[in-house]
Amino acid sequence: MSAARPMIRPLQPDATRRRRLNGPLLVTPVTLLFALLLIVPMALVGVLSLQGFDAASGGVLDVYSWHNYVQIVTDPYYHAIFLRTFGLAISVTLGTIVLGVPEAYFIFRMSARWRAFFLILTLGPLFISAVVRTLGWSILLDGQGVVAQLLVRLHLVDAPPQMLFSFTAVVVVLVHALVPLMVLSVWTSLQSIDPQIANAAISLGAGPLTVWRRIVLPQTAPAFCPGA
Repeated sequence: MSAARPMIRPLQPDATRRRRLNGPLLVTPVTLLFALLLIVPMALVGVLSLQGFDAASGGVLDVYSWHNYVQIVTDPYYHAIFLRTFGLAISVTLGTIVLGVPEAYFIFRMSARWRAFFLILTLGPLFISAVVRTLGWSILLDGQGVVAQLLVRLHLVDAPPQMLFSFTAVVVVLVHALVPLMVLSVWTSLQSIDPQIANAAISLGAGPLTVWRRIVLPQTAPAFCPGA
């Protein structure tokens, strides 16, 4: 005799209705917390942006207008800030991708003996305080720092350059801070790739660059380019 199969009873209308009600009830606490921590402060900032400001007294005036927004649109000073910020974001993003994506792939292709060592070495800056890292870069990029003295000794410049507080210095420091996060993101994406696919492509005559461009890169692109 065959074993009797357990009978699956369909949900009753009352049970279905309770499930539909439990969903919003479970989401309500998180929604209230989200509103308290984000929406309310943003609303207060929006109201504050419409108020005037007296530079002489250093206080906010009880006058509401669109003057602040008009000034942002018409003042060239703000245009330069926006362009510099946009250029900084593009430079840091490209630098992080150029350094982080190949680094993650090289570590992924290493043997198990060296893979863990270099992965920990790459993610090491995440365990160091941002204040300590910033202080270290300020010492290195100072006019009397190691980088400036090295450039002088290599006769690449005549006098020690002042790289600190420059656009290039900010890009270098931000790329250094964000590359470990890029490596971690791409590393996670590489875990879902079957290595046999790359090996099959190599056995069919594809070179390393072709394997990287046509197999690995398209599968890891969502890790650093959402929507790809």
